[in-house]
Amino acid sequence: MGFSHSFIAAKGVPRAQFLEQLGFEETDETGDIEIALSGFGLSQQPDGWLVLACDDFEFPNKAPLAALSEAGEIVCCAIEEHVMASEAAGFVGGERVWRIVHNPEEDIDELQVDGAPPEDFPRLRDEARAEQERAGGDDAGVDYIFDVPPLLAASRCGFELGRSDGDFVRLHRRRPPKKVLKISDASPGFLARLFGRR
Repeated sequence: MGFSHSFIAAKGVPRAQFLEQLGFEETDETGDIEIALSGFGLSQQPDGWLVLACDDFEFPNKAPLAALSEAGEIVCCAIEEHVMASEAAGFVGGERVWRIVHNPEEDIDELQVDGAPPEDFPRLRDEARAEQERAGGDDAGVDYIFDVPPLLAASRCGFELGRSDGDFVRLHRRRPPKKVLKISDASPGFLARLFGRR
């Protein structure tokens, strides 16, 4: 079964503000990462990052990430294993400062880069491309470039979907997020572009 999830991580944003701007409240239900992978869950990571993980690939595109980043650093990531698509982005000071998208429908080696990604990006990209080439390039039957956006996000916030864990509390949606600002600067989300929805 394919994995289709996303997360938003914040450092420096107060917990109450984070939840309020995203339109959630905490419930009494706690557990491991499975809470987040079957809805929405919140975890306070040991290094101080707050992580909201969920089973909605497009959630970061619906959230007010630029507004949230006025209070601290925001990193988001979304992965869709059914089509091997992934993307990650970072926001600081009310602006998106970087975004990386892997769309294998264009080219298995494809990485769209906007802004100034974190310093680990060239190394992660080059390692993935070398691994892809060793495996057979376009004919490999595996997509190593897919891992670059989630690994880059993890290099900033320490959290990676499918590999990180922690204690999570289930969240209840109170309303849609405030001030919807897409990470893609108002362009359609990846799945919308892939399947032709506008």
